[in-house]
Amino acid sequence: MHIRTILSVLVGVLLSSNTSLAQHFTFTANTGVNATVIVPATVNPSIGLTVLEDGDEIGVFTQSGLCVGAAMWQGESTSITVWGDDSQTPQTDGCVVGDTLHYRFWDNTAQQEYECNVAMYRSGSGVWTNNGFYVLSALGVAQDSVIRLNLRALAAGLFNAESGNMRESAFLPNQSPFDTVQQELQDGASTWCRVELLPQDDTSAVSWQYSFLLYNNGRLATVTSFVELHEHAPTPGMYAIRLHVAGHLPVRTKHFHAISPLIPEVDFTNPANIRTGIYSNLDEVVNGVFALVPGNVNADHIINASDRAIVRNSTANVGYSFVDFDGNGIVNAVERVTTRNNLYRYSPL
Repeated sequence: MHIRTILSVLVGVLLSSNTSLAQHFTFTANTGVNATVIVPATVNPSIGLTVLEDGDEIGVFTQSGLCVGAAMWQGESTSITVWGDDSQTPQTDGCVVGDTLHYRFWDNTAQQEYECNVAMYRSGSGVWTNNGFYVLSALGVAQDSVIRLNLRALAAGLFNAESGNMRESAFLPNQSPFDTVQQELQDGASTWCRVELLPQDDTSAVSWQYSFLLYNNGRLATVTSFVELHEHAPTPGMYAIRLHVAGHLPVRTKHFHAISPLIPEVDFTNPANIRTGIYSNLDEVVNGVFALVPGNVNADHIINASDRAIVRNSTANVGYSFVDFDGNGIVNAVERVTTRNNLYRYSPL
């Protein structure tokens, strides 16, 4: 992880993190040595599909079951001091170098402990060392092995400012134009998109990809829910997420995200989450809400003369296609003008 990113995370935590003391989990503090675990608010620690509530607790443990630090969850970024062993006492009262950190939740409402089986890190390895600094990217209790995605994106070509949603595309097929994936069309379906996962150790490689319907409120697969991948699921791990929407410039997350049976939430309408180039690959469609840029009809990463030629040669064509990026079922002056206005905008991939 880049030093600049680590420092920005640390500064953000120092300015805004919660350090409320736990009441259920007990441990020996002030041993003279410690490390720090950061649980960003965006991690949304959860038990199954239920996120922790205010007053629940996160405890850090050694493999032998010794609690070495804890904090109360308040729905915001949380800093947990993880204490090391005090060499001046005969008993082991903290971590020693090389201990792997384990986590437990205390559900204050149910009055029940849960042992976390998912813990992934944006920074650090989770192996304790004095003055260690660890930033979690996923933490929770996965109650099954189903991989889930909770993504949101808007396509500017389809966006209707009056309704605040995207238009439903005319002639939308039930098979993706990206591949052979088929899905049942439901009310609100706007267009097709493809999600790609780029592994942290090699972002030039696509280790997993799949097509989904994009619905008019920006959700994938259905209007109201996240995606459950019962088949063709990716291997759990840390990935950058790249999104292609038919007829629009692709976008890629700025940071790596933990893909696991927990639900990573990624909002592509927020430019803070997106890797951008010299010419932004997002358009502000309403105040503070951004959408993918239309005009990339040949599905690469730049709008150029090739796209303009395809649009020009497709004028008056009827039906669903990458070229009909406004979704009205016919290629006309809208596509020609939009492609010209967005010429040379691109996405860094």
